[in-house]
Amino acid sequence: MPKINAILINPFDLSITTHSVEADNIEDIYRLGGFKCFNMVGLSNGDQIYVDDEGWLDDNQTDADGKKRGFVIIDKHYGRIVHGPQLVGRGVILGLDHHSGESRNPITQPNDLIVAFFKLVKKTA
Repeated sequence: MPKINAILINPFDLSITTHSVEADNIEDIYRLGGFKCFNMVGLSNGDQIYVDDEGWLDDNQTDADGKKRGFVIIDKHYGRIVHGPQLVGRGVILGLDHHSGESRNPITQPNDLIVAFFKLVKKTA
């Protein structure tokens, strides 16, 4: 399989990095994101963000202190959140050929992203 680029949004070390993965190799997506199962969220340019489908429920998307971490993507032109719900855990961005269904290099570039990271903490009285 050919290699393509994937963008990893990592709320645990507050980074956005590019990684080489095999096109259409689902195991690379699981490994890179640290997912047990995933869901996809579409971006307006056709790219897809793969996120942990059980990020709110599972402990595999927590930090060393047991806190959930996640991110939201801000539209750089309008200054608003691109997607309503916050995305918990890591996110993996891949391009998608909507005609064939195959993964491709993303249109999105790491420096195109405005990301707000968060850590969920319990409210104390």
